[in-house]
Amino acid sequence: MRCYGIRQGTIGKTVSRFKDIHIDIIYTSPMKRTLATAKAVNKYHGVPIVEEKGLIEINAGEWEMKRWADLEKMFPEEFETWKSRPHLWSSVGSETMAEVYIRMQKTVEDIVRANKNKTVVIVSHACAL
Repeated sequence: MRCYGIRQGTIGKTVSRFKDIHIDIIYTSPMKRTLATAKAVNKYHGVPIVEEKGLIEINAGEWEMKRWADLEKMFPEEFETWKSRPHLWSSVGSETMAEVYIRMQKTVEDIVRANKNKTVVIVSHACAL
């Protein structure tokens, strides 16, 4: 099995990158921005796109739905930990980096087991990847 993992990002470059690569299936986080990237990757392929909750971005707890620019003021100690020691970061109600790692590892291993001898594209998020 060949597996391509990509971060959600500039869609035009992603479409070009995958145009001539054989793809059998695409797995994506169910979030809108990753679904858009998965659809872009699929532009020239028409393969199944499978939404997989295990590929979702880190649950940031009380940081969710806050502007990045405001986080340093609202949570100065947590923000400093995020910048300098992200592996130790957590917020009220959040996942830890270790929990994200374990979730992603299990999800990717499940995808690999289900797709022997196939070319798989996985679309996820920066932190999760």
